[in-house]
This record gives sequence, structure tokens and C-alpha cells, in this order.
Amino acid sequence: MQEFEKSKAVNASPDQVFQYLSNLDNLPQYLPTLHHVDHTSGDRIRVEGQAAGMHYNETGFFRADPQRRRMEWGSDSDDGYQGWLEVKEAGKNLSNVTVHLSFDPRNRALKEMEQRTGEHERAVNEGIENALQSIKNQCEGRG
Repeated sequence: MQEFEKSKAVNASPDQVFQYLSNLDNLPQYLPTLHHVDHTSGDRIRVEGQAAGMHYNETGFFRADPQRRRMEWGSDSDDGYQGWLEVKEAGKNLSNVTVHLSFDPRNRALKEMEQRTGEHERAVNEGIENALQSIKNQCEGRG
């Protein structure tokens, strides 16, 4: 598996940040690549969006654990994509949000990025950074 992880401080309480992030209706507001998400049943979801110039329409799972302030997700495809997000207390009314993504080396999206740009690590890291900045903006009331 190829692993990517980044963190960012957010000026808001960890409970508020997690409550916002774990609401499926809010995902398209802070994930730049995601256009639409549907809860299908239990922990099952369908997501649609565009990443690295490629359209995706996938099913998978999404689990939120409010006690641990942790979300986990993954794709049903054979591409081996999964991730998690944790919100930790970092001080009075301050949170630290960490995002971790795992990709199987045979992942179709990574291979296509590699073919188009010659590398994929920069694009994945930029995507995580953009999502974290969006989370920071949304949770700090800067839209």
C-alpha cells in the first residue's frame, strides 16, 4: 500500500469539527473532488466527483465513531483505496485534523495520474492539503 498523511490545526473545538466533518451532507462542501454523496444503507455510500481530471462514481463504506472522533472510508472497487480522518484536541478551542489515505499500488487513478503527469505523489499530497485547508476554512467560518 502507498500511504499519505497530513495534519492541520483548526481553530474550533474538536467536537464541533468532528460533528461537521462526519455529516455526509457536508462532505461536498469540504472535499474539492466530491460533487455528490448518497447514503444507501447502513454504512454504505455512493460518491460521485472528479479527481485529477477523471470522473468517478463509486460505492463504498463510510463509518464515523464520535467517541474517538474518527471517520473511516473505503471503495468497493478493486483499486484498493481507503482512508481515515481523526480530530484530536490541541488546546482550548483548538483541534488537530489528520487525514490518512492508503492506495494499492495497482490503483487505477494513481496509474493514470502517473501516465499523464509523470508522478502522482505531488497530486495526492496537494489534494489532501486542499481538503484540509477547506476543512479549516469551513470550520473557522471562512467558507
